Amino acid sequence: MITRLEALYEDVEKAGILYFNTDTTKITAMTLRQDNEYAIAINERAYGSNAERLVTLAHEKGHCDTGAVYNLNTPLITRGYCERRANRWAVQNLMPLDELIGAFESGCANVFELAEFFEVTEDFMRFALELYEQDIKRIYQEKHGK
Repeated sequence: MITRLEALYEDVEKAGILYFNTDTTKITAMTLRQDNEYAIAINERAYGSNAERLVTLAHEKGHCDTGAVYNLNTPLITRGYCERRANRWAVQNLMPLDELIGAFESGCANVFELAEFFEVTEDFMRFALELYEQDIKRIYQEKHGK
């Protein structure tokens, strides 16, 4: 069975995004855009697990798919906006809400189990739960009438 990381590498390729494994030490991951062409460069050695690689690649693809890119002269507030859009894209594509609800219903009971289920880091899983918190509460209330 193909891993989520392998599937994402395939999605990057199908989208026509150039991918480079780089050995840069100062930058561990970045997205580049020229006109409407994108490239992702990641120092894979900087990440100790496939979960870290998956989260990083999804984040960088989020920059590409949302167009949320910036350069060194971009104001910090705009950079933050671009980073949030890329993170939100990564969550919604690695852990769609319906799949997250399905994971709860299949017995995943804590952050560790959910992170393993989705092949992501525990920190990223916590971020996803925060992002989806209101939706999860709404769905729970609809199901349980509370």
